[in-house]
Amino acid sequence: MVSTFYYDTDYDGPSFPTVHVTIHNLVDASQFVTDTAYIDSGADGTIIPLPLLQQINARKVDEMNLRWGSGQSFRVDIYEAVLQIASYRPMKVYAAVDRQEPHILLGRDVLNQFIISLNGIAEAVEISQ
Repeated sequence: MVSTFYYDTDYDGPSFPTVHVTIHNLVDASQFVTDTAYIDSGADGTIIPLPLLQQINARKVDEMNLRWGSGQSFRVDIYEAVLQIASYRPMKVYAAVDRQEPHILLGRDVLNQFIISLNGIAEAVEISQ
């Protein structure tokens, strides 16, 4: 099965590939949010905004240093949650919280579980598992 999503053309810069995700509490799937996530193949891990994690009562499990491509490093909180793209199998994620980032950024920890095709000309993302 292949799911198709479309780029965010309102992004401040070139259009950005996105997918729709559902995030829920590890213990209670009735506590969930659905949102758009940006595909960031340059990121090692996934970032989820704190308000979304608070909305599902996700549990903080750790802290670590996060380093941007610019070399800037800072301390972030790590939360555990379950993330699902379309109707594909849900997966447990350890998401970093960058208080300056308002969007969900899917890093390679999630992306490497899928076959993803980015069609920049059609501004479409095709994903399969």
